[in-house]
Amino acid sequence: MGIKNTFLVKKIITNFLLWVGFVFAFGFKDIVSGKTSVAGVFIDLFFLILSLGPVVYFHNLYLLPKFFYKKKYLPYIGIVFFIIFGYAALLVPTINYLSESSNTRDHTSYEDTVWIIFICLLIGAAFKIVKDFYYQQKRLVAIENEFLKSELAALRNQINPHFLFNTLNNLYGMIIEQSPHAKDVVLKLSETMRYVLYNSNGTYVPLMNELEYINDYLAIQKIRLRNPESIQVNYTIEEHSKALQIAPLLLIVFIENAFKHGTELTTKTPFITIDIKTVNKYLYVNISNQYVSSKKSDAGGIGLSNVKKRIQLLYGNDFEYLISPAEDNYTVSLKLPLHETKMPDSG
Repeated sequence: MGIKNTFLVKKIITNFLLWVGFVFAFGFKDIVSGKTSVAGVFIDLFFLILSLGPVVYFHNLYLLPKFFYKKKYLPYIGIVFFIIFGYAALLVPTINYLSESSNTRDHTSYEDTVWIIFICLLIGAAFKIVKDFYYQQKRLVAIENEFLKSELAALRNQINPHFLFNTLNNLYGMIIEQSPHAKDVVLKLSETMRYVLYNSNGTYVPLMNELEYINDYLAIQKIRLRNPESIQVNYTIEEHSKALQIAPLLLIVFIENAFKHGTELTTKTPFITIDIKTVNKYLYVNISNQYVSSKKSDAGGIGLSNVKKRIQLLYGNDFEYLISPAEDNYTVSLKLPLHETKMPDSG
């Protein structure tokens, strides 16, 4: 049986059980009091499904989306009242005739029939509205997730060439200077690009992998600098945090920005301080660097603008991001939640 056929069978069974439950809920009292028999209840069920079933489904599948959902309340109310009172006028003689023939229950009044039709439409409409609202919310969440994935991928794909462009510029300068460390930079560059291309495609990656990638980047920068001791890096990683995960290529953008302002644009002795630590499944990052304001450099901040958007999309309100610019230094403070990795059972 196909998926569509299975879904249809389940839908039919579900609707039938709802009708059975509705009829027995109203007929149980009459059965106990002796006003009717179980056979009489089944007769009511038969006629309810034959007569009111089409009305309820017409109401749910046509009137609700055509009038109620479009806020055409006046014609909607008029049609519903016509259905209730008109159908009651048709059903009462038929039900009473069959009741007399089978001698299963007392006569049904017009008022009771109007009330039953109203309750049927009301309950049917309630189920339909709740179900439509549920599926609408489900569709909206699916659309939002797809949009989120697309936007995150677009932002990340913009960051990757940004890093490559900066690194190749640095490598070109070393080749021009005939630096003996150029081959080391090429090796480290291949490692960083392997990570960017093949190991950072998921929404989250192991924290230790991301820190290793940062170390490779820092190694490239230290080879290039005349005063590598001006770069101070401190890691304080809790043992249990090594299994935690972080969104890839977030931190590197801030570190790149620190090198851009702290080493390339300053004429003073450069300094860069990077402190990264974990506390209770949160990552705390502080990056400070020498800072020289430049319109030329500030205009091309594609990396920083993108990473801010990524952080907001990924973490919502569960993050802290603070920039503390001063006269000649610039500090970025970041607090991000880390995701737990589900480890396989060893047994």
